Amino acid sequence: MPTLPILIILLLALPLCASIVLLIFGRRFGEPFSGYLGTGVSVVTYGITTAILVTWIYKSAMWGYETGPYIDFIRWLPIGIYAGQRDPGFLELTIYVDSLAVVMVSMVAFVSALVHLFSLGYMKNDPRYAQFFCYLSLFSFCMMGLLISGSLLQLLIFFELVGLCSYLLIGFWREKKAASAAAIKAFVMNRIGDVGFIVGLGIIVAYFGTATLPDLWLILGSGAGEKVMSYGLLTTVGVLLSFGAFGKSAQFPLHTWLPDAMAGPTPVSALIHAATMVAAGVFLLARIYPILTPDARLFVLMIGATTILIGSLCALAQRDLKKALAFSTISQLGYMVLAIGVGSWTGAMFHLLTHAFFKALLFLGAGNVIHTMHHDGRLEHFGGLFRRMPVTAITFAIGILAMSGAPFLSGFFSKEMILAHAAAYAGLAGEQHRTLLLQLALWIPVMAAYLTPLYLTRLWMLTFAGKPRKRKLYKHAGEAGIMSFPLVLLAGMSIVAGYSWFPIQSLVDGTIRETRGYFHAMPQLDPARADPLASVWPTLSTFTETTVETGEVAEAREVARSPVERRVEQGYETAHALTGWAWLVGIVCGVAVWSRGFAVTDRLARFAPFAVIRHCLTHRFYFDDLYDLVFFGAAQIATAVAVAIDRFVIDPFIDAVAKMTGVIGRVCAKMDDAAVDGVVRGITATVWQGGGAMRLTQNGRIRVYVASASAIIVLVLVAVVIVGLVR
Repeated sequence: MPTLPILIILLLALPLCASIVLLIFGRRFGEPFSGYLGTGVSVVTYGITTAILVTWIYKSAMWGYETGPYIDFIRWLPIGIYAGQRDPGFLELTIYVDSLAVVMVSMVAFVSALVHLFSLGYMKNDPRYAQFFCYLSLFSFCMMGLLISGSLLQLLIFFELVGLCSYLLIGFWREKKAASAAAIKAFVMNRIGDVGFIVGLGIIVAYFGTATLPDLWLILGSGAGEKVMSYGLLTTVGVLLSFGAFGKSAQFPLHTWLPDAMAGPTPVSALIHAATMVAAGVFLLARIYPILTPDARLFVLMIGATTILIGSLCALAQRDLKKALAFSTISQLGYMVLAIGVGSWTGAMFHLLTHAFFKALLFLGAGNVIHTMHHDGRLEHFGGLFRRMPVTAITFAIGILAMSGAPFLSGFFSKEMILAHAAAYAGLAGEQHRTLLLQLALWIPVMAAYLTPLYLTRLWMLTFAGKPRKRKLYKHAGEAGIMSFPLVLLAGMSIVAGYSWFPIQSLVDGTIRETRGYFHAMPQLDPARADPLASVWPTLSTFTETTVETGEVAEAREVARSPVERRVEQGYETAHALTGWAWLVGIVCGVAVWSRGFAVTDRLARFAPFAVIRHCLTHRFYFDDLYDLVFFGAAQIATAVAVAIDRFVIDPFIDAVAKMTGVIGRVCAKMDDAAVDGVVRGITATVWQGGGAMRLTQNGRIRVYVASASAIIVLVLVAVVIVGLVR
């Protein structure tokens, strides 16, 4: 067996086995051995992903970096024969590994290992210590499985498993009402998005008989899909599938669950915001990008732009450290979704990977602060912590600079790419005299580029600068080495992850070349129509090498460039002109406003307009209240209607039946007693026999119920297998 399949099996098996072992024996292992086991497995898993990365770069003749994806198909469910199926009559399990999957599993394993290590200190003395590491390992397994899935059905399965893990971890401290409510809210909001995903998947399977992604790209790329599904229906399918991503990545209007999810332990927040839950949604959009029609991508663009605006503004007014960071995540995810909408596939994936490092850094830094402040996350109780927690303060500042797009840090490169492609998209829309609404694809992220350093500087100033606002908590503040070490590593990654020599951007670019090479090798396809990523914007590095090779003279290079390449270069120039100093402007304004704590903003809030704006942002634009009014209120109205029907319709009917029965009984009493007795005895005997048979199954013994259910399941499975063999 080749090396790569063995490594993939180990990648999935290790965290799953660790989760099962901790589930069964975790209480016996106790603290700290349970944590050591989970952390050790996560470190080994990261070692395996490193081996996969090395194997991928040094590749084989058939697959590897810039060569082609590794694909393995396994026959699975019988569904009937459709034209174009790889295995006629069956859905398939598909392993699909390309450069994007390789770099994603490496990032997830790295962040997961550091979160495990951080949790050794953060979750110390927790009564459910072993259970926490069990859930973390299961979370890692589910995300790894999602990343190597090559089928929409597999993506759906792992989507649901990731949602289950998030529910378990957000509500881990279930004795707290806020945590329990947040877990339920996250679960329900994600199920709403998954309904769209399931419907879209059902339509695709009904029309094409396959859910395998490369096969769907092949069908649509060859033009065969146009004969089966209309453009309008394909647009609808793309929108429906996108709703699954909107739920996971907390995009408008399904974004309200993410700030409430901060009620869970902080390591969970770091894992959800950086490497698992929210990353899964953007990854889904990347995988279905070839399925999205231009109109579907326009819809995705509008959702992303709206989410950027909501997240950036609400982050300015939150008084809880983790909730403010949650809205910053919503805003950055909006950047990635908008990038998919404008065709910046590379920018979205690049920013997803760089964002993982500095967002994990910010959340673990916040966790360090909250842990030392006795799990108090309110900003009004912080201040002056730089003297007590210098490592946390410095690394937190590096995370802020990276996320703000400061030069020479990772966020600068990925955010610049998105802004450049957005500028190119807006310029193209302007030249074609399209609606001015499309200009929002540029101006909203540009505005957010100024707001991001502003609200992040607010968090740093209120937490680490100034004087302590709660002396009792400040006296006991400090930082532990085991919780500071992950911050240093993540700070280093936040600095170097964006450079061209670091294997992130090159792997993302390589994914496009691998996909094109795979489809161009198909003899039955027209090469001009066989590029599923044909509509993506090129990156600056993509055409820099090409243009240098065409000639040494600048004029010759300029002539050699295509109109698309020149447009992208102009987009970079526009992005530099509009946001080149945004990070510095935002930081300077943040220091000026919050250098004295809340004094300036509290004074501004005395004026009515500022008070209204502040109140609106603090209450998150009242989306939660609106949902309560619309959905909870509708449920209350429906309940009142049902009660009225029960009281004024059903109850009188039952009373009438009872009275009629009494009348019949009195009439029968006057009839011949022998005839009536015979009829009554017959009815009674029949009812008694039926009741006796029913009582045998309803004996109150749980083991009987379980055995009966198991027998029924076995019979159903046997029937399915028999039907499959017959077919």
